[in-house]
Amino acid sequence: MFVEARTRPVLAEVCRRLDMSDAGASLLRHHTNAVYAVGDMVVKIAPVEFGLERTHAVVTVVQWLAARGFPTVGLIPWLPQPLLVGEHAVTVWQRLDPAYDSSRMNHPGRWHPASSRRRSSPWCPPGAPRAVP
Repeated sequence: MFVEARTRPVLAEVCRRLDMSDAGASLLRHHTNAVYAVGDMVVKIAPVEFGLERTHAVVTVVQWLAARGFPTVGLIPWLPQPLLVGEHAVTVWQRLDPAYDSSRMNHPGRWHPASSRRRSSPWCPPGAPRAVP
């Protein structure tokens, strides 16, 4: 099962690799991914079933958007990503204002009018997942 007890050791290993402590880490969300706030970073741990290939696609899209000046939360730029920790794909992100960490916040990013067309658009970057008809 994908539970906090399974992802805390993964977080500890990520923090060890980044030479930082996980002692003050706080769990922001644990559903499809485990999301932890650690200092000025956010560590996102994908379940094994999510797969490294899919996480690579997320990294590719985020880097492509950022390179074009699209306002997006950025990956930590000095860290090659995704990381592979055990069988988990992990990404490390810049943390926005901690006031927005609350799980009670409205999450407008869950839906966007273009979301149903984004994967089939010809402007998607190479390596981005395509829509399945």
